[in-house]
Amino acid sequence: MSTAQPTTALAQRRLSKDSLLQLLTALLVLAALLAGGAYVVKKHLWAQQTLADVGPRYQRLLGITQSEAQMQQALQRSAQLLDAYTYPAERDTGQIGTDIQQKLRAAFSGTQMVIQSSQVLPEEEQEGHLLAIPVEVRMEGNLKSLRQGLVALSAQRPTIQIGSIALQAGRKASPYDPIQLIVQARFFVWRRAA
Repeated sequence: MSTAQPTTALAQRRLSKDSLLQLLTALLVLAALLAGGAYVVKKHLWAQQTLADVGPRYQRLLGITQSEAQMQQALQRSAQLLDAYTYPAERDTGQIGTDIQQKLRAAFSGTQMVIQSSQVLPEEEQEGHLLAIPVEVRMEGNLKSLRQGLVALSAQRPTIQIGSIALQAGRKASPYDPIQLIVQARFFVWRRAA
């Protein structure tokens, strides 16, 4: 009987070692489950924050894609306006200058303005993608003729704009004739930069 007691004590110790091992295993499994749960919660919160950040951007992009037709129309309209106000980049500056001189002569030839001289000046770089090609013109005539010539010039495409104009009273042939003006003007057109 004396040998039976140590066996039960050993069995109790062994049972306690087994239960301790089971308890330790259960704790490790529980810790792994908690770590996995924390990881899943962290990823879920990150995904919610990312969706909250990306949502407005996505809505803006969706709005842009839905307004593609309107943007294409605006792009076509801006290309038409660019064509109405500028010469293409492929055109040579000398050709454009000659074209401007011919258009100026045509606009003012129907009036009583006489172009005495015209000179194409070197192109000037402007902000953006445009170059200004100026033409200096000296002409003589009365105020009514100048007004008529400027009206005729406004119909030209690409648009010829006035950079500066100086009017000086000239001679008067008789008291009943209008005063002759000496006009020094700088006209220019836009050319797209290459």
